[in-house]
Amino acid sequence: MIEKCSYHNSHLKGKVVYGHQILVTLLACDGLVLPYSMDLYDKNSMSKIELSSLLIKSLPKPYSQGYILCDSWYSCKAVFDAAITAGFGYIGALKTNRVVFPEHNTNLGIKLSKLGASLSIEDFDLVTVKDQEYYIYSYQGKLKDIKSVSIVLSYPKDAFQHEGALKTFISLDLELTPFEILMQYTDRWAIEPFFRDCKTYLGLDGYQIRSERSILRYLLIMTITYTYCKLSSRNGQHFNTGCYYRFSLSKINRYLLSTDYRNCCRLRAFVVLSRHSFFLHPRYWCCKFYENSHSRTSFTAWSSMIRF
Repeated sequence: MIEKCSYHNSHLKGKVVYGHQILVTLLACDGLVLPYSMDLYDKNSMSKIELSSLLIKSLPKPYSQGYILCDSWYSCKAVFDAAITAGFGYIGALKTNRVVFPEHNTNLGIKLSKLGASLSIEDFDLVTVKDQEYYIYSYQGKLKDIKSVSIVLSYPKDAFQHEGALKTFISLDLELTPFEILMQYTDRWAIEPFFRDCKTYLGLDGYQIRSERSILRYLLIMTITYTYCKLSSRNGQHFNTGCYYRFSLSKINRYLLSTDYRNCCRLRAFVVLSRHSFFLHPRYWCCKFYENSHSRTSFTAWSSMIRF
């Protein structure tokens, strides 16, 4: 018997699977992505939303405006409130069956899917995001569980109003433009290379241990190994190049001391935090926050729920 395993619905495989669930948080600074925390999820102790809210509240405070980036699973009032309490804005995907209340339908409201279908192409703006073109429509107003939000309805250029093509995104920051909301949300992609590298190089999808204690030890070793390989890569961004270079704690210290004091403290914290972290499988929610310094350093936190 494998401890802490249970049945979970896999959106990747489209069926119920038996395995573990974990909540993973990554921190990124100018393209360098490192683990922040990995928490084994136990549905008998708390819900995913409760665990996510606790994690958001534990994140470092942003020096300037910060954003929690989540997929549609986490776009709910509890996570909104946690983000606001922690000093962050919120940007996330939104399910198309959510109800909004535009001016022509303030009493009963209308589902986002029906709102998108009722609009003409002239109501949309054509924008380019990461070399892809989209028709986007911006709505500002009431959502069922919050009074004032900004929502972006998006269709790929070649699939306007096609069935299943509508994607919707929400922001609690009303000052952001629709284009800025989409650009911020695309930063969530950094979680994908992390899991790809862990599965390809560190055996994440093939470990053969059964006890909870052994699994946590394995995940801890994997987290530290990932951190060392990232820091030892030549440009600090490509994990696999770091696999081919020897790396020691003394080299980490020399690297840290070569940076300015603020970044040195942060990177030391990354390594320490990774030593107390645990992990496992797909459902994505991410956090992003920026600081304005002389070097315009960006400071980003990511998180993802994954299941196999």
